Amino acid sequence: MQPVEHAGYDDHSVQLYTEMLFPKQLDPVPNHPIDQDMRASLIDTMMVSARATPYPGAIHLAVLIFDQYFGKFQPAEGEAYLQPQTVMDVALFIAVKYEYGGTGMAQALSIHNSDELEMEQAILGSFNWRLSSPTTKTFVDLFLCVNDQADDTLKFLCCYLMDLSLLDRDCSQRYPSILAAACAFLAQFMLHPGAKPKRELLITLWVGS
Repeated sequence: MQPVEHAGYDDHSVQLYTEMLFPKQLDPVPNHPIDQDMRASLIDTMMVSARATPYPGAIHLAVLIFDQYFGKFQPAEGEAYLQPQTVMDVALFIAVKYEYGGTGMAQALSIHNSDELEMEQAILGSFNWRLSSPTTKTFVDLFLCVNDQADDTLKFLCCYLMDLSLLDRDCSQRYPSILAAACAFLAQFMLHPGAKPKRELLITLWVGS
C-alpha cells in the first residue's frame, strides 16, 4: 500500500495536526468474539480481492470498522452478531464510500441485500458512527511526510509492516498511533540497525498516546 503524500506541510503544522488526531482515536477492543485465524483469513482475503485493491486507502478503515463492531456491539436478547464475512463486506463498502466519496465508486462493492441499510446502521452504530477516527495508516502517512530521509525503501517497509499489523488481532488492542510508531521504529531499525531512530520524528506519533 502506497503512502499518501502531504505536500506543503511543514513539521510544526503536521505535529499540531497529529496532536489533534490523538483524542479522535477509537479505544482499542480488548474482547473479540472472532478467533485469530478466522479474522486473519477474512482480512487477508479482503486485502487482495478485486473489490478492495482499487481502493487501498479504505482497507485500514474497513478493518477498524470490522474490529469495532465485533468488539463493541452488544446484541439484544434473541439477537445475534452478523456473519463475519458479511461484516467485512459491509465494512469495506462503508470505508470506500467514506474515503473515496460518491456512490459510483462504491456501487461495485454493494452486497445487494435488502437489509443492507440496516446492517450498515448496526455496524456504524456500534462505534457511534465515528468514521473520521484515524487509523494506523493515518499516522504512518504523517510520519513519512515529515521525514525528509524517507526514501522508497523506508516507505515500502513502513507500509509493509503497517499492513502486516492488520492480520494480528493483538494489534487491534493497541492505539493506531502506537502501532504507527512501532512500524516507523522497526522500519528504520531494519534499514539502519546501528543507528538510533530519530526521536524527533517518532515523538510526533508517541505524544498523547
